Amino acid sequence: SIALDDALASLVRRHAHCVSAALDAHDFAPVLAYDDRGQPDGSAWAVGFLRAVEMAPGSWDAMLEEKEFGDALEAIETLAATLDDGAGARALSRRDREVLIERLIADVADIHEFFRPYRQAGTTPQAMRVETVRREQPKLGRNEPCPCGSGRKYKACCGAA
Repeated sequence: SIALDDALASLVRRHAHCVSAALDAHDFAPVLAYDDRGQPDGSAWAVGFLRAVEMAPGSWDAMLEEKEFGDALEAIETLAATLDDGAGARALSRRDREVLIERLIADVADIHEFFRPYRQAGTTPQAMRVETVRREQPKLGRNEPCPCGSGRKYKACCGAA
């Protein structure tokens, strides 16, 4: 129902606001599941994060193209891959998992900082991307004949405007 969709969207926005506030306060701690030994796992959180990334892939391109942020999703992708039951899944040592979770927290803070100017401007990197103008005809020089057929130089005719 529409009311349920609106309520869910409101909860997601409220959660996003709380996470953003925690990141601004340098107090972000992801809510992680724990394994059978009581150790933080991080895999399910990473899968959820990557699903959110997939919802707006164009918005992430600008960040991933930046040299400084190109590997920002690496730890998250590595943790997410451990949840996969397929052949590509690999088990992580407890220490490796702890290191990846620490890196995940640092990477999420970096990602938050990257998107800050876009949030403040109320836009996305995708919306601010400038496209190169492609001309169908070569640009006219000021001293070339005017294309209108007057016989005058472009700078003294249509180019004077």
